[in-house]
Amino acid sequence: MAMHVESPPSVEEELKLLKKRNTISAVSVSAGSCLLLALLLWMVKILVEAPQQAEFEGYVPPPDPPSELQRPSMNPAPRPSGGNPDVMTNVIVSVDTGPMVMPDIEIPPIEDTGMGMSETAGTGLGDGEGDGVGSGIGMGGTGGGGSSFCGSFYDLKQTKSAAPSPYKEHTQANCEGVLKEISHFYNSGWPKGYFDKYFKSPTNLYVACFYMLHSLDKEAPYAYKVQDKVEQSRWLAVYSGRVKAPKSGKFRFVGIGDSVLAVRFNGKNVLACGFHTLEDNVWNGNNRPTYRQGKDFYAYEGCDAWNNLFGGFQAGTPFTVEKDQWYEMDVLVSEIGGGAFGFCLLIDDMDDTAKPRDRRGSPIFELFRTSTVEPTSEEAYAQISFPDDNMRVDPPYNKDSLVWVAKPSRGSSILNKRQPKDK
Repeated sequence: MAMHVESPPSVEEELKLLKKRNTISAVSVSAGSCLLLALLLWMVKILVEAPQQAEFEGYVPPPDPPSELQRPSMNPAPRPSGGNPDVMTNVIVSVDTGPMVMPDIEIPPIEDTGMGMSETAGTGLGDGEGDGVGSGIGMGGTGGGGSSFCGSFYDLKQTKSAAPSPYKEHTQANCEGVLKEISHFYNSGWPKGYFDKYFKSPTNLYVACFYMLHSLDKEAPYAYKVQDKVEQSRWLAVYSGRVKAPKSGKFRFVGIGDSVLAVRFNGKNVLACGFHTLEDNVWNGNNRPTYRQGKDFYAYEGCDAWNNLFGGFQAGTPFTVEKDQWYEMDVLVSEIGGGAFGFCLLIDDMDDTAKPRDRRGSPIFELFRTSTVEPTSEEAYAQISFPDDNMRVDPPYNKDSLVWVAKPSRGSSILNKRQPKDK
């Protein structure tokens, strides 16, 4: 039989009181927790949204670096002058284009400069490549554009309409008559249109240096694409342009030419060399002992043929230039008596006192060039169609040659102007 035991009233009363206390404690703790949480949320809200006082801070540039950290100025070491340069290749009037130290220069043509020329020197006897001056050798190339001289070719044996001129027959008198014509042109300021009465090749050639090794004189008509119209000898070519001086200082041209080579710079005659003297119109005038007195001549190894004919390279009249200034320049070459011809134009930086010398003691001058061409005799002879194997030469020059940037011109001039028909 199960028994039921009842708790005394005092115990039940105590249990009710304990339950009430626990309930009150739980409610109090919950309420306190809620209040504390609300307080924390309020504090976070206040701190996050409280506006911050803006402050202005001025920029203070950093102080200049100490002077000893500044880049020093670059003063290039003096260049030896004369030697194989990096410009157009031997021109037989070279037109070579090597890898250029400077970027390719696109220069617009200059109109009406008086002595015109065009814009690029092509490769060898023709095919110029790219927008530079070409990469060959010869009297020049037919490509246009770039830093170069423009050349025009005249045959004094016939008129502009291809009729025989007074100098058609190959006589001593006619050869001297041609020399007189060229001498008058040289001494009269290289006037426009002077040779317009003679036959002119329709082809212009462009060159970046004048490095024409000895060849038969029919090479020039072949290069100018008139070999079927022009016979040997009594012809001339004139190359014209404007050049920018690469530095300030004093210079002089040093050249050699068969039959003659002449240079006009900034409106003045600064060089005439070769067999005959243009200054006074004397046939074989270079062979006079009195002519060579007071003039500087330089003989080189590898150039015995030229040394024996002319006494070596002849130095011209000094002139001064200012860096980055432009100057008119013209170069005339001619073969008069017939046979063979050749020429080479160097330039002497007279402020350079550290020129290299060959074994004979002759100073090695710079090649005058308008681009970074660097012709060699091997390249020259490889591209000459009619070399003179009996008179091979190998003129030296300084490979560290300056570059005289040139602006070709297509304006009306003695070289480029269209010739009227005979009246």
